[in-house]
Amino acid sequence: MATIQGSLFYFLLKVELLPTILDAVTFNVLLSLLGLAVWPLVVFSSLERAYLTNTILTHLVGAVVLIAIWLGASMGFLHSILSDNAVYLSFLNASLPWRVASGAIIYLLFALNYYLFVYSADFRERKINEAELKRTLKEAELSLLKSQLNPHFIFNSLNSISSLTMTNPEKAQEMVIALSDFLRYAVKPGQTDLIPLKEELNAIDQFILIEKVRFGERLKVDISCSEQCKKSKVPPLIIQPLVENAVKFGVHETIEEGNISIDCSCKDGVLEVFVKNTFDADNQTVAKTGVGLANVKSRLKLLFDNEDLLQIQKSATMFEVKLLIPQE
Repeated sequence: MATIQGSLFYFLLKVELLPTILDAVTFNVLLSLLGLAVWPLVVFSSLERAYLTNTILTHLVGAVVLIAIWLGASMGFLHSILSDNAVYLSFLNASLPWRVASGAIIYLLFALNYYLFVYSADFRERKINEAELKRTLKEAELSLLKSQLNPHFIFNSLNSISSLTMTNPEKAQEMVIALSDFLRYAVKPGQTDLIPLKEELNAIDQFILIEKVRFGERLKVDISCSEQCKKSKVPPLIIQPLVENAVKFGVHETIEEGNISIDCSCKDGVLEVFVKNTFDADNQTVAKTGVGLANVKSRLKLLFDNEDLLQIQKSATMFEVKLLIPQE
């Protein structure tokens, strides 16, 4: 800025070299201090509509005071050290109007620049706060969805244990341990992150062990998963509701033997899980899948922002759910 001003004065206005240098340095150094003085006015004023009048008045007064100080100090200093240069002093006095105008413009530029900085910083902070709020709400919703265990499963398990305590105490003890392990996994505090598929399959094993006490040989379950796939990451309790749904409609709703298969495969960075069960197509209650599938679909959408990660296919005697879980 000082260089541009000095060049204009020296080459265009033909001001002597020494006065030109002193003029450019003096006015621009003090101008920098003027810019620093604008910052507190910006910080403690607002551009909101409710305070617009006060903001304008604040800056009008601030501009008048700061420009007056800037010009008074600069011109007073130059008058004192160049008192014997009548030509320059005449030029200096004559330039006062356009220096006032330029000071006002520069004050405005300083203020606008500071406001832009303040509002961009506020905008970034709001974005961060909104992202944190969304993350918190997302975790809360995921925790709520994960906590929606079918109460009938727990009640039925407790009833089965109660009956077994009289007829088969050892089997009752085995079922208590299985139920305890499953519930410990299901309600584990802070379990919102992805976990290895192996842990989910272990919980499903406990669930199946409990259900076999109720349904006996009618419940046939086959799980096929490679050791490599078991290392894949899945949300906790994302497959178990599908298995519970298969038990409900593939075994509980029919007197025939129910077959359930769980097949896992990994390809192209996606874990594919197929849960299939036989069912009676004439049974109208099969169409009412309850909260199980809706719960899983909602959780997948929250986690991966994709509504197509759960797919359903039905044939005459087979109900199939395909689960897609992206792997990072």
